[in-house]
Amino acid sequence: MDKHDFSGIEVSAEELIVAVEREERTISLERFANDAQGHQAVLRFLRGAGRRVRVCMESTGVYGLDLALLLARAGIELMVANPREARHFATAMMQRSKNDRLDARMLLEFAKRMPFQAWTPPPVVLQLHALSRRLQALKDTQAAEQNRLHAARATDTSPAAVRRDLERSLRSLRRAVARLTVEAVKIIRQDSGLQQRFHLLLSAKGIGETSAMALLAELAVAPQDLDVRQLVAYAGLDPREHSSGSSVHKQPRLSKHGNVHLRRALYMPALVALRRQPHRRAFYEHLRARGKAKMVALVAVMRKLLHAIFGMFKHRTAFDGNKLYPAPRSRNLHNKGRRLMPKRKVSCTFERKKPLEVQERIYPHEFSPGQLCVGRHRPFPLPRQEQWRERSFYLSEVENRSTLWLGIRSQGAPAARLSGSIVWRTTPRPTASRGICTRA
Repeated sequence: MDKHDFSGIEVSAEELIVAVEREERTISLERFANDAQGHQAVLRFLRGAGRRVRVCMESTGVYGLDLALLLARAGIELMVANPREARHFATAMMQRSKNDRLDARMLLEFAKRMPFQAWTPPPVVLQLHALSRRLQALKDTQAAEQNRLHAARATDTSPAAVRRDLERSLRSLRRAVARLTVEAVKIIRQDSGLQQRFHLLLSAKGIGETSAMALLAELAVAPQDLDVRQLVAYAGLDPREHSSGSSVHKQPRLSKHGNVHLRRALYMPALVALRRQPHRRAFYEHLRARGKAKMVALVAVMRKLLHAIFGMFKHRTAFDGNKLYPAPRSRNLHNKGRRLMPKRKVSCTFERKKPLEVQERIYPHEFSPGQLCVGRHRPFPLPRQEQWRERSFYLSEVENRSTLWLGIRSQGAPAARLSGSIVWRTTPRPTASRGICTRA
């Protein structure tokens, strides 16, 4: 078994502190400038003993990026640790103080004791990543300038010079966004792998070129050996539980301990898909029917979309909504904005391939006016009588928890039927049948 020397490098804006342990002997510390000449000096220092060395450094953004690329190209085994992981490791090592020298020693111990994960990103991905981050920053500035221009136009007290300057700034920002977008597209076209993934992302409804570019840039720099659960955690979309014994049971919340830019890139595609993509809309309505808040259900759609992207990249296939979540079953189903309504109308019937077994009946006197009940499930509020319009509710069955579609039209009009679901006719007088109750 080959033995290695170990090294930890603490990176700051102007200085590098390198700790090296050779042949399990005393640790030596050296300081180098954080520039091109200092990086070459660090490389010579690590190769001084002529032995293989494993280096660990924290992910510190741009300050350590050039050094990491140099060491990787030179064949030095390099691991870039998550700062959160390194901080908890220092706490576990009972390190009470903090300074650059102690941090370099801590990173050396981290390289010795923790499983080694090599860091080797291709440069083209880093260029796309930098362009994507710059584009996002420009768009944030553009939105802020647009708000300032709106405020300046709302009052006569703002000088005309201020409005002209804001308009000039907005034109400059639009040109910069267009110019950087062209450069990002060129980088994607130069790499066949990036180009293939870019087209796979565009196959999912709700993901346009802007969102696809941001998602591709953030996912390309993620470790390529992550499974789908680890990728969800990398995005910070995993739930965080806090409970202990019988007294501490806090409500689970989103961890948000991941890539905030990836979560941001997933938000708008998930929001658009709720209008335009029936499968994700069905999943969202299913969660809402279970009592989940709107934002909780939307975040769940973001996580579901990330699962779909993982499968698309892994199997190199276009987006398939049926694999994501089954949509309401109907041959004549079409999308009308936010509603999923069938084209054909039929009389009030109950049709199903297998009879639905409702274990208990609910009668009008058992629930409050303006509520709808199915089986033992919690009542769902209905709109007031004068506000009844075309509405859809996704509820859960008592037995197999598959979704049901309940369509409500104006009072006295027949309800439309969807294959494999329960339908009924709303009448001026309350009725109850098979566990389904209208207004009392």
